[in-house]
Amino acid sequence: MPYMNGLDAAKKIREFDKKVQIIFVSKAAQYAVRGYEVDAVGYALKPVSFFTVSELLNKAIKKLSILEDDYIVFL
Repeated sequence: MPYMNGLDAAKKIREFDKKVQIIFVSKAAQYAVRGYEVDAVGYALKPVSFFTVSELLNKAIKKLSILEDDYIVFL
């Protein structure tokens, strides 16, 4: 991203929404651990396999199922 890295963007998102499910997708493995700072669902390394995406989305959906909200938004 040209103006902000993913972790900083996730921190900004967390300021407004504590329930949103965040999944990082990057080619930089060294930043994976920092995802815990924003309670990310997971971190996928590029190139991302269908299996990895499926597992992370299932994990996010399970976490959402215990919340009251009835919608999912993919960006």
